[in-house]
Formats: sequence, C-alpha cells, structure tokens
Amino acid sequence: MPAAARACDQVSPIFLVGSPRSGTTLLRVIWNSHPNVIMPHECGFLHELFHKYAPLPSFSTRDVDRFLDDVFAVKDFNVLNLDRQALRQRFLELKEPAYAHMLNGIYQEFAARHDKAAGRWGDKHTNFIAHMPKIAALFPNVRFIHIIRDSRGSVASLLRSRLGRFAFEDGSTYYPHLPVGASKLWRKLVAQGRDDGAAMGPQRYMEIKYEDLVLEPERLCGEMCEFVGEEYDEAMLDPARHKDATYIPGHKAGRFHENIGKELLTERMAHWRKELSRQQLIVIEHLTGELMDSLGYERDIQQRRFGESAWLAWTLALDRPAEILRNIWRHFMDLDPHSER
Repeated sequence: MPAAARACDQVSPIFLVGSPRSGTTLLRVIWNSHPNVIMPHECGFLHELFHKYAPLPSFSTRDVDRFLDDVFAVKDFNVLNLDRQALRQRFLELKEPAYAHMLNGIYQEFAARHDKAAGRWGDKHTNFIAHMPKIAALFPNVRFIHIIRDSRGSVASLLRSRLGRFAFEDGSTYYPHLPVGASKLWRKLVAQGRDDGAAMGPQRYMEIKYEDLVLEPERLCGEMCEFVGEEYDEAMLDPARHKDATYIPGHKAGRFHENIGKELLTERMAHWRKELSRQQLIVIEHLTGELMDSLGYERDIQQRRFGESAWLAWTLALDRPAEILRNIWRHFMDLDPHSER
C-alpha cells in the first residue's frame, strides 16, 4: 500500500466541483472577479500526477526536476505561462516539501504572475468531483463548493458540446455525447460529490445550484464568501467586466465557453426545453429522476404514453452492447487517449 500523502495545512484553497457542463467555469470566473482570489484555467496536473508524487515524504532536488519535467508535460499546463526556472527556485526554497507544498507553489507562482501574490488561490476541473478525498488529504483546510445543475440542462449542454468519453479509476466509462451516457455521468458525479461532501461536513463542503446562482447571484456570492472566509465583493456580480480574468485559452473559449465573459444569461436555464426531445427527456428523467427529486427539480414527464416504456427499455438494453462496440473501436483506432479521469 502506498504511503499516505503529506498534507499542507498552511493554506485553505477553494476547489470548485461539479459534473461537466454544470456551471463550474462560470463559477470560476465569478471567483476570479474577487480581488483576493485567483483560479487558473483547468489543466489537470493535480490528479494526473497524484499517484506518482503524493506518496513521496519529501522532494529531493532530483525529485523537483523530475516533477517539473512531468508537470510541464501535462496537457494544457503550459496555458498557465509559468516560468520553469522561477518555479524551480520557488520549490528549492521550500523546507522538506511534499506534493501538496509543490502544488501550493504552482498556484502561488500563478498568483504572483497576475498580481494576486498575497491572495487566496483555488481551482476547478471537471475531474475534481471524482477526487475530493484525495484533495482533502493534501489540503486539510480545503473548501469545496459543489455546483449542481438540473440534469436536463447539463445533459443538453453535453449533447451540444460532444465531449469525449469519461473513464474513471473504478473502471466505469461514460459517453456523454449520447443521452444515456450523459445522464449516467451526471448521476454518478452528482451523487459521488454529495456523498463525499457529506462525509467532510459543512465546514469544508457547500452545495449551490446553478439556477440559484443565475437568479440570485448576490445572495449566493455572499453565502459562498461567508463559507470560505472571504469578504464579499460586489465585483463578483459582474464577471462580464473581468473578461481578462477568465484565463481561458483562445482555442477553447469559442467551443466550450462561448457565454463566459457575458452577462449572466437567465434564459439559458430552461433552454433544454427547446433542445431536448420528449424521447430524450424520458431517458434523462428515468436515469436521474430520483436524484432530481431529492434536489427539488420537478420532472417534466409525469406519465409515459403507450409504448414509451417499451421503447425506453429497448434503448437502455442497447446501451451496454453499444458501449462494448465503442470500446473495441477505440482500442483499434486509438481514439482520444487522454480522456481518462
């Protein structure tokens, strides 16, 4: 069994978690509008290197150089535009650093490059919701904010975005470009986030709804600031004024985040009603309905018409064989090799 990770309890980072297309990027931009908080664009280095470096009790100079090689090789890490030598010097000045201290150094260096050197740092990634216990082990004083969106809105956005497969350490795989896969992904991640958050308690875990954030941003921002221990700042209410603080690379801004940097769009909340067919709604509400009920989301399909239950059963039965065929196809064609979560 690998050694437990050494923690860094000198900081209290803010981690934003949620299932894909649930408003995590919007939430990150809102927090970046706060004068004392900074969060980079997601690039996944924390969990991708966890198993290799978290067990090390302390980093030698050789470990520092190996770590730098690996972290700069992580996909999208270079969008942070960090200077390798400056980062190395910061690491070497640490006393007996462990993995958590190295991560803290990366975020502190990013903050320094954006004139928030004395500020609070945080991060968000679509994968963090599956790694909350690991993050809590690294940073015992962490604060998690879990943003939850109506499953129908999240699935509609996933279908539109056509993201690649999501594969997890437990062996489960999801294909969110299809209603069944997108619904199962939402159900898995929202339930896992709530379960892990409940185990951490209200001191470290907070839930908010995407719809509440859009409709009542002042109230939600005030509650979030109180939760993390920061002074509320009204700049958070106008992220459109702080477009430069999105830190989103240009090649990703148009495809996945076309509305970031604009005013909060209340009409987008129920846009799924125009985008999803009745058949898609039947699938989504069947797979996510119990969790929707517990979260207070009202179902749209109150009663199925003649034959729709049989059609639903056939659709769900076909999903497993289709998944097997997709995995075989990916194995031989080597598709999307970097999509593991």
